[in-house]
Amino acid sequence: MTTIPLVDAHCHIITDPHNKILTNNDFVNDNITRAIMSNNSYDWKRLQYYSEKTNIDTITKQFIGFGIHPWYSHLFSFNPIDSNDPMFKINHYKSVIIYKDSELPILERLVESILPDPIYIEECVSNIDFSQIDIIGEIGLDKSFTIPSNGFYQTSRDEDVTRTRLRVSMDHQLKIFERMLQLAVTHNINVSLHDVNCHLKLFDLCKSILLENLNVNICLHSYTGSIEFLTTQWLNTFNNQRVYLSVSEYINFKNDSANLDFKQIPSSCILTETDYLIDYPENKSSLIKQSLTNTLTHLTATLGLDNITDTTQLIYNNFKKFMHISK
Repeated sequence: MTTIPLVDAHCHIITDPHNKILTNNDFVNDNITRAIMSNNSYDWKRLQYYSEKTNIDTITKQFIGFGIHPWYSHLFSFNPIDSNDPMFKINHYKSVIIYKDSELPILERLVESILPDPIYIEECVSNIDFSQIDIIGEIGLDKSFTIPSNGFYQTSRDEDVTRTRLRVSMDHQLKIFERMLQLAVTHNINVSLHDVNCHLKLFDLCKSILLENLNVNICLHSYTGSIEFLTTQWLNTFNNQRVYLSVSEYINFKNDSANLDFKQIPSSCILTETDYLIDYPENKSSLIKQSLTNTLTHLTATLGLDNITDTTQLIYNNFKKFMHISK
């Protein structure tokens, strides 16, 4: 009898500016089907290679994402890059980052020594073969994020990275998010959403852009809004055939009790996730499996299902519906 695959509906790879090729392949045949996010152009370069080399159509297929996470949105510009303008780089970052006068030296240091030249978003998009992409993600809005002292989150074991008080403007985040949603509609691709303290803004933009395209399903990654907003807005507007929640042990069952009343959520729209970096050396396949199994155990009890096998089958069936897999 075929073993039911575990589902990791939202996970990541390390952001590596040096574009090291993915070499850790021990997760390819570990009976976990995944949706692997990319947060920026560095991630996409690595995932693109992975997609071309190893993304075969099996029961545990690895689904590939392309997205611009709000934590990396400042790296992208809506203006074509003017290499003849020595002020283009600093003007870009000053226009998309919120800072106080006293913080200008910090921003100038980041721009001069650390931050890369901005990427023209339309050039980035034009170079992508969307037939390789299974999901637009991770994308979204984040009201709480502040830029780290190394410019953006990445692989960095040698630096003592701290958080500055610099923030990416919400206007810029909204423009990036809107462009990603437009790509999802244009190419009929599902989305995986990041939402920190922007519940209404994120919902309203999804409603205005995604609602009429029935081919685009929505995954609310590690949802932290209220159960009332979920049921009266998301599920009432898009219904439980299009909206899915990917839940994790760390976020949704952090203290062994659920942060949501899952009995008010249709079981047909629940997925499991880890949000782990799957190529991080410490994140061995056994650790990832244990995290998913722990989440399944919590869900079995919370949903009142008979056993973990039934829950595993439910989540796998939900994931197939989410990804439009018919068999």
